[in-house]
Amino acid sequence: MDVVYPYLWRGIRLNANKVAFQPYASITVSDKFTFGVWGTTNLSKDATSYNEFDWYASYQVSPIAKVMVSDYYYNNTKASGLPRTSYFDYSASGSQAIDFSVVLNFSSKGVPLDFQWNTIIAGNDFKSNGNRAYSTYAEMGYTQSIKS
Repeated sequence: MDVVYPYLWRGIRLNANKVAFQPYASITVSDKFTFGVWGTTNLSKDATSYNEFDWYASYQVSPIAKVMVSDYYYNNTKASGLPRTSYFDYSASGSQAIDFSVVLNFSSKGVPLDFQWNTIIAGNDFKSNGNRAYSTYAEMGYTQSIKS
């Protein structure tokens, strides 16, 4: 379990001024396939309470490449003024989205770089004209170990 303040997702603050608790678990089905669940809550019942439940499945294509499908359910807060929606509502007004990711990690090759590309492929991700937006997030990282 992680405990975070504030809760940021891809640079966006999703939690009000509250500590978020984030339990998670995963199971390795084979040497290449992993399934996991993840959630977050701020253990509050007020209008800004935030709860999320996600699951993912990932497949290790090669030593450096992994593909992943994630399902995000992040219901609206009462303070948003938007209706709270059911779990299986993938419509434009729903609170559910499916994300496809490609993750490259070069650390097994001795290079401390990683890269990920994530695109919402289904669910509540639409442009104002009603067309799918395919919102995309990319990130590059560099890992450096400091030894004392």
